[in-house]
Amino acid sequence: MSKITFLLITICALCLRAEDVAFVRASEFAGEDGGILTEALQEALDSGARRVYVDRRPGGWTTGPLMLRRSGLEVVLSDGVTLKADPARFASGRDDLFLCTAGVSNVIVRGEGKAVVDMGGCGRHAFNFTDAARVAVRDLEIVGAGFDALHFASVRGFEISGVTCRGAGGNGLFVDGTGTDGSPVAARYSVAGCVFTGSGIRRNTRIKRIDVTAPEAFWI
Repeated sequence: MSKITFLLITICALCLRAEDVAFVRASEFAGEDGGILTEALQEALDSGARRVYVDRRPGGWTTGPLMLRRSGLEVVLSDGVTLKADPARFASGRDDLFLCTAGVSNVIVRGEGKAVVDMGGCGRHAFNFTDAARVAVRDLEIVGAGFDALHFASVRGFEISGVTCRGAGGNGLFVDGTGTDGSPVAARYSVAGCVFTGSGIRRNTRIKRIDVTAPEAFWI
């Protein structure tokens, strides 16, 4: 192999887009110590990888607000992981633990085995999906949300399955079917195998019902 050929191959390898990466582990972006790891988690979420594993690490995971701002993203909390919110980092009215930005679609946040999102009483939502499409939260335990555990507004299709919500200060699940322009949002909703303890389900009157349907009814 000539030096020029080798150099070209090397340059091409270095230029591979992050979007071509199948998955990353969040621990790859964090140091070995504990502390608040918001920046490391956000860097993993923004890495371009299609799947982000929040894997087990010796110091655990404590974080401030996180943004889900890419379509086609799957976030997996590994078995035994507890993602803890740091109350000191949740000050403003938009500081939710997971905030999915407008226009994002095809996002999944799920757990493997025993995975917990612990809000610690922070006065915000654990999950806030607004003006998004085809999103899912699966197989997680959500505890201690100061407001809603799961908050969906103007979302065109979502699935919630295998989720347990305990001790939410607001609703376990809140769904608002009004679009940002005030019109009803046409969507399919699937809620199955969930438990809401000490918090219930509230929906805007524009939504006639929440269907328990197969995810394939709306998922692409």
